[in-house]
Amino acid sequence: MYNFSQNKVALRIHYDSPLKNKKGETQQYEDRTDIILPMGAKVVFIDESEEGTEYNRILCYWKGAYRDGYIKSIAIIKGKDAKDTYFDYEEINGKSLEIFFNDIDHLLNERLSIYKIEGDLEFLLTTTKRKVASLKEKKNISENTLHLIRNRYIEYTTINKNNIPRSLRDISSLLFRHYNEHFAERVLILPLSEDWFQKNKELEKFYIKEIKKDPTNVGISQLFQFNVGEIIEDKARFDRLYLEVFPTLVKLLKFYKIEDAEARWLSSIDFKDKRKKEVKIISFGNVVWNYSPEKRLTMISSVGVNCIYGPFRLHPFVQLLAHELNVAGYIPYQVETHIPSFEIENTIRKYSNGDTQLLKTKEVDHLYQEHAVLSLIHINILLSLFY
Repeated sequence: MYNFSQNKVALRIHYDSPLKNKKGETQQYEDRTDIILPMGAKVVFIDESEEGTEYNRILCYWKGAYRDGYIKSIAIIKGKDAKDTYFDYEEINGKSLEIFFNDIDHLLNERLSIYKIEGDLEFLLTTTKRKVASLKEKKNISENTLHLIRNRYIEYTTINKNNIPRSLRDISSLLFRHYNEHFAERVLILPLSEDWFQKNKELEKFYIKEIKKDPTNVGISQLFQFNVGEIIEDKARFDRLYLEVFPTLVKLLKFYKIEDAEARWLSSIDFKDKRKKEVKIISFGNVVWNYSPEKRLTMISSVGVNCIYGPFRLHPFVQLLAHELNVAGYIPYQVETHIPSFEIENTIRKYSNGDTQLLKTKEVDHLYQEHAVLSLIHINILLSLFY
């Protein structure tokens, strides 16, 4: 029986694995050579192994086509009896570059072809394909080069808890640079966290009195109380929450006298101007600042962040930020980028029961636990590090 878990959907295998059919025979390419999925290849877990067998059914995209079959359970399960211990391969090996290009091709040429890409995003897709074509011509991308690029990506996108404003500024500028630099003028992203308000007693008193207030209040008390991001812009809460934020931040600026990164950020913002322009506000829950590209995370609430391309795991926070910008309306090609867990489970069951046509629909994003349009924007940060 299949027991759904969002942590065992899309992951990378730990061993070179012949892809078998139901009869246990190794599947072959058109030239009659065996299909061997390399260590580090990305697969989607479809079905548990049947009793008495050691194989699990998987789906993958490999060498220009979707492939469905069976691989040994030990390629994705840690330990003989650890039925629920599914783990993701994170090393770099001699096949990593080939796998990286395979995963990029899957995104650019297969998954994004499902969407009607227009305007700025069409231009971005075209330029991204050119970058990838240019990369494929390079002869000097070694395993060591991949290590260096991965370390650089981690360095550029890691959130420094001691200076969240700077980290947020740097990450936002990376994202804006590769899509639309005018985002920054139209949105106010709060680099404040509940942890920061609790750093000293006076600041905590301010937080309790001015922000937490009545926890049943649908106004400013909602800030920092969720585990994802929040757009403060919808009309149902606009008058209450939105109008409370600006005066509270101005009051905080006057109250807080300690020189730190948050204080410098507060003093750098013209809140009256922001209020006049009616910019939208993005706020993040306390836990969000702890996310890391070095730690596996597949979902943030209903946002798919399982972005793996070859040996690279993209930062879940950057994917979440792109999602919030889309929800706020700052990505011209508006598309629904929420992927609830129940939809992932339903899609897997549909596919398992024979609905292969869904691979030609947007439901394929459910299987890979990431939204293709958001990943198009995000992947350009990584690609830029190759040059």
